[in-house]
Amino acid sequence: MGLVAGYLACLLGSLLCVFAGAESSLILLTVGMVFVGAGLAATWQARFAAIDLADERYRGRAVSVVMWATAAGAAAGPAVAGPAGAVAEMLGLPRLTGGFLVAALGALAAAIWVALGMRTDPLLLARQFNPTRSPSPRQHRSALAVVRAHPQAAYGILAIASAHAAMLAVMVIAPLQMERDHNGLEMIGAVIGLHIAGMYALSPLVGWCTDRAGPRVVTLTGAVMMLTGVVTIWASPPLLALFATGLFLIGLGWSCVMIGTSTAITTALPLDERPAVQGLSDLVMGGVGGVAGAVAGVVVGRWGFQPLSIAEATTLGITVLAALAIQRRNTHFS
Repeated sequence: MGLVAGYLACLLGSLLCVFAGAESSLILLTVGMVFVGAGLAATWQARFAAIDLADERYRGRAVSVVMWATAAGAAAGPAVAGPAGAVAEMLGLPRLTGGFLVAALGALAAAIWVALGMRTDPLLLARQFNPTRSPSPRQHRSALAVVRAHPQAAYGILAIASAHAAMLAVMVIAPLQMERDHNGLEMIGAVIGLHIAGMYALSPLVGWCTDRAGPRVVTLTGAVMMLTGVVTIWASPPLLALFATGLFLIGLGWSCVMIGTSTAITTALPLDERPAVQGLSDLVMGGVGGVAGAVAGVVVGRWGFQPLSIAEATTLGITVLAALAIQRRNTHFS
């Protein structure tokens, strides 16, 4: 039901944004975007729902399937922007509200699909197969208490938070840097599309590698890959081919860290203690990423792009250290 609630909140937020566009209200748009963000939160949490009933040998692949499905939405969104704008104008609405109409339909479809297709919650079903007795609600510990008791989960959260911060910082600034280097909108869109492809398109392969080599190896590989991408971008301007290569490496490295840490966090925790920590993981990841995106603009505005690259490399150093702290093979819980 948590996923359904997230998608319904996104539906409400999307409709608020459409109304805000019709009324030219910045306040309504801001409120609506907060609710739209709930849809993204539900999408992130869906990867954990995929793990609940997955065999421990295939948890990485279970996460990767959800990540791969996200690629379809990421590719389809920009493609329908034009037709959606035309539909909005036919309805007497501003053209730019068309995207929110699509988001509303997508959120409604997702909510119905999850509500009908997951009528028995995977977590509740997994508890039925769990041979250990579930604790009573009064015995449930807070997410922070669980993390303190299971350091492996803490390492996973630290790794994905630092990697996500580095990825968002460069993703926010990259289009502006490319425009500064006199690249057209079409080329900027193509390069960002390549970055997004790196984030999602190879997810099944990353999931397979996670199941074969373990989350520690894949997370560490992703961190090193992101570091390589940051160095490539730092050395590239104004060479567009190197810049695009660096962004692709950052996207693919982020995919490795995301799938590796999601598997590591789940594997490190008993079944009944997973949801709270999984939510905490995404809260920290999103919060740190938002701050990084905002700070990136200030850094580039005052000191330029290269100091930002140095800051990203330092942040990814934290990812490397956290990945090294993850056990080669975590203790498996049912």
